[in-house]
Amino acid sequence: MIFGDAIVRASKRGVSALVFSVLCLGAPKVAIALAPANPNAIDDAKKILNYFVSLPDRADGKVISGQFAGWGNDLPNGYQNDVVNLDKSAGKWVAMMGTDWHDFSSGSGFKPQELINWWKAGGIVTVDYHFDNPFVGGGAWTTTGDLSELLVSGSASNRKWMATLDQTASNLKTLQDAGVVVLWRPFHEQNGGWFWWGNKNQADFVALWKQMFAYFTKTKGLNNLLWVFAPNYGSNVTKYYPGPAYVDIVGLDAYFDAPKTLSITGYAEMAALGKPFGLTEFGGVPAAGGSNHVFNNQVLINEIRAKYPMISFFMNWHCPWSIYCQDNAAALLNDSWVITRDELDWKNAPVVGVMQKGSAPGYRAAKGRVPGGGVREGYSIQGREVETTPPASPQYFRLNLNP
Repeated sequence: MIFGDAIVRASKRGVSALVFSVLCLGAPKVAIALAPANPNAIDDAKKILNYFVSLPDRADGKVISGQFAGWGNDLPNGYQNDVVNLDKSAGKWVAMMGTDWHDFSSGSGFKPQELINWWKAGGIVTVDYHFDNPFVGGGAWTTTGDLSELLVSGSASNRKWMATLDQTASNLKTLQDAGVVVLWRPFHEQNGGWFWWGNKNQADFVALWKQMFAYFTKTKGLNNLLWVFAPNYGSNVTKYYPGPAYVDIVGLDAYFDAPKTLSITGYAEMAALGKPFGLTEFGGVPAAGGSNHVFNNQVLINEIRAKYPMISFFMNWHCPWSIYCQDNAAALLNDSWVITRDELDWKNAPVVGVMQKGSAPGYRAAKGRVPGGGVREGYSIQGREVETTPPASPQYFRLNLNP
């Protein structure tokens, strides 16, 4: 055997997944793998990322269910209202639980134990943050501010911003110390004009994202994060995309008015980015909420099945948008396409690592033919196969480091 089931490609624009069949000693197989944006990401983060990557190619069990459990200081109540009550009524736990840390400034916004307990129970954790305005004060919805000022070291807004990053990193470190992998979703809905980071200069936004990425990964050593880029559905969904080297997962926030069908504008553009894709916020009633609008939860999975097969997860917002507060919750969670907490099997996903040519024992070079003609140069490391494009590149990405 010369090549294994999957090959990862290194390119000047970053690391992306390359998917094709490879002729081995037996029938051809197809598999995929993706290295995380942070090369120092912990193994569990790598496994979760590649679990997400694998889902669209499955016949069933291909869409991870998620429920936002409330703002940081209200997480215990939200967890009870929208997650526990859902399990009691539907007989299923969602696979993924989310929270938002917008109220750190009150000193009561960090509730780590619920997230740690959820992780230990086998669930996936997501965190986002409606950052307070670092320019003039106020909340995330105070839109005044020039993003470039945040990157001027020593400026008043920069000092406030760095204090926010330090506080955020400290709390993420608490989760890292507990072994929790976090789907970290900063600066969401940046293509809209309702947050201070939204609808601003494109280059300034990208620079701000990259600054946070470098500060968290390099300075703070946060290796438990998977970075999620999530515009609002509609227009300009990829305008502020910082690039594949700084993003692991992409998604769209989308709210509707009790529809019988879904029209998710921007789906094609986001799916084309080549990253795992999902609905990072979803509501079947208008963004303004209201009890007069009731959504049939089955519409969501039926529309994903019919029109949006690259969606690999959804995260309903809290009540009145939550799964529990809408109709047919049990039917949604028991659908053959939907993954609940007891059905998560990410621990069997491949780990992707980086190594230099010849840097491991058992290294050998070989060549092999691929279906359709042509020859690719490959390298075997202790029986596990690796490859690069172009073959002259000095770095190789190893698949499946599991014992």
